[in-house]
Amino acid sequence: MRPPVFILGLQRSGTTWVANQLAALPGVAAVQHPDHQGVHESVFFSHFARNFGDWSDPAARAAFVEAFGASDYVRLMDLPTGMLAVEARGAKSYGDLFARIMHDFTTRQGCDLWIEKSPHHTLLVETIVADIPEARFLMVERGLVDLVWSRLHGFGRRPAPGLRFAADTLRGTVVAVLHRREMHRLMRVVLMPGQGMLVRYEDLTADPEDGFKALRDWLALPSDGAAAETAYPPNSSFAGSKRPEPGPGFRTLVGLTAALAALVPLPWLLHWQRRRDAARGADWPDWVWSQTGYVPPERTPSIKAP
Repeated sequence: MRPPVFILGLQRSGTTWVANQLAALPGVAAVQHPDHQGVHESVFFSHFARNFGDWSDPAARAAFVEAFGASDYVRLMDLPTGMLAVEARGAKSYGDLFARIMHDFTTRQGCDLWIEKSPHHTLLVETIVADIPEARFLMVERGLVDLVWSRLHGFGRRPAPGLRFAADTLRGTVVAVLHRREMHRLMRVVLMPGQGMLVRYEDLTADPEDGFKALRDWLALPSDGAAAETAYPPNSSFAGSKRPEPGPGFRTLVGLTAALAALVPLPWLLHWQRRRDAARGADWPDWVWSQTGYVPPERTPSIKAP
């Protein structure tokens, strides 16, 4: 079994497109469904592993197994009956359990490499490495103006006008700068040589053939031919409508905010983001149990800020 690959990057960076392209390659396993535009996010480390308590607590493990077992992600894996509970009893940690069930899923798919794509995991690489030391990380970054613009319009949103729009732009730019700086830090000082790869969305779209050949070379997968063809359509923020273009005022605001955010020490930005996460509590995405109808416990513990 090859080392698994986590695909990271802030939402709207192109992570879904990259994941779908890789999942189309022979030998690569990924949990997929059309309702999720292809590769499905597990949000395992960002939500499941952080919202049920210490792994050593039997009650926490039982609540976790119930909720995770009811998720679309596990349903689409088609695990053998009772396997999740059995593996949970033998696993040393949340991450160890995830690696075990992904290994089983990959083997049953006739593959030797599994990939997982959850933008929420981008700030949790060190947590993942602690549980799955062999993991590798493919990180996707995108130009700030297009990234922030897409995030403001994505997910069915209609940007608020006036000062609210300016405030959302400021916050969105700081979040984007934080994720970009963290990915570069991971490449410089955290990950071992060859354990991480950082790619630019614009470079991949400008030359997909060479870009995805480089990714396949990094993964030690067959590199002949053009980029793999995914069966899933592009996941655009502007599907079904003409894309509005960001104006000069928006570009200036993003540029100035990014320049100021670049001066803030990265630990301060990380602390700010963790406090935001704690204030939002569990904040489960509405698609986690969309096919099963499971409702998480009302008193699920909130994510704690360190």
